[in-house]
Amino acid sequence: MIRVPVGSGLGGVTSLPGLEPPQGELPAFEDRWTGGYIFENEWQSFRTRQNRTLELKTPPHLYDRPGRYTVAVKVIDIFGNDTMTLVPINVG
Repeated sequence: MIRVPVGSGLGGVTSLPGLEPPQGELPAFEDRWTGGYIFENEWQSFRTRQNRTLELKTPPHLYDRPGRYTVAVKVIDIFGNDTMTLVPINVG
């Protein structure tokens, strides 16, 4: 998710980038799912000293449109070593 000015993007921009809004007026922003990054963190599970359980199932994710997507799975162990694999999937 990113925060962008309302009306920006494909539908056009309500104000030019870098142009300050009139004094006293705050620009309106909205949260927008980009879907344009290979790795956008949607879910994570970790354990602590007080809570040793580890959730191993991710919540379901629904894609808006059929097509080819890339799912990234990243794991970090207790020593900080990480690995990531990219899995191509077809929806629809």
